[in-house]
Amino acid sequence: FCVDEAIYVLQTQKNSHFIDYITDRFVSSASNKNIFLGKYFDDLKSMNNHQLDFLVNATGNHMEILIDILKSHLAKNGNQFDDNIRYIIKSLKPTDPKHADSLLALLDDVANVSTDDYKTVVSFYKKIVNGKESESPIV
Repeated sequence: FCVDEAIYVLQTQKNSHFIDYITDRFVSSASNKNIFLGKYFDDLKSMNNHQLDFLVNATGNHMEILIDILKSHLAKNGNQFDDNIRYIIKSLKPTDPKHADSLLALLDDVANVSTDDYKTVVSFYKKIVNGKESESPIV
């Protein structure tokens, strides 16, 4: 219930403070946050964009949690990128170069990497390296 309310506040008020409160209040450590978010976001395929926004905001500086959730999703779905994975990657804010390396490593697990999937990940990588938004890379 609280997670759904936090998603509603994010959707209507464009405010992530309630998400921070919920995740900090119920989940004190990164390992507990990983368990909590991993269970709630067990099926990314059925999530809408507002729920995915919650996931991105709730993982915050713990990118490894998000990477674990994405890896699990890929494993369950034939190691194929889908619209929700693309949406999550496009929603990420560039913060740390190791995050880009983690996302590039996801491509190693993908059975058939499409040009668009490659561009999505490389675009995020370029945002981190350049420190700003960039156009899709030339492939």
